[in-house]
Amino acid sequence: MKVLDRFKNEWLSSLESPVFKLYKECKHVFDCENYLGFLPRSLRFYFCRLRLSVHPLRMQTGHYDRPRIVPEERYCLCCNTRDLEDEYNFICICSCYVVIRRIYLHKDLYQNPSMF
Repeated sequence: MKVLDRFKNEWLSSLESPVFKLYKECKHVFDCENYLGFLPRSLRFYFCRLRLSVHPLRMQTGHYDRPRIVPEERYCLCCNTRDLEDEYNFICICSCYVVIRRIYLHKDLYQNPSMF
């Protein structure tokens, strides 16, 4: 048990990187998430990439642009609202993804968006 506890503590401390901001909000326990069993296999890959911030949203890609775009100016190029193109904007706000939201999210989630 001590080995497992040590591993869990090391795992938790490794999440201090700003890259894992969303992951830390969603993941508090080192355990397989139940919803992964309900997601179609074809969507698990994309969902995991989103949670781990391994995606093509400007909040990530702006870091690699030259000249580098500061995080406060990585605006969404789809909706032109000057909202930051991060996971929250992609999932809850951006007008370009309204149809997808209606298919995959419960009505309360996209009508009353919240980071939590």
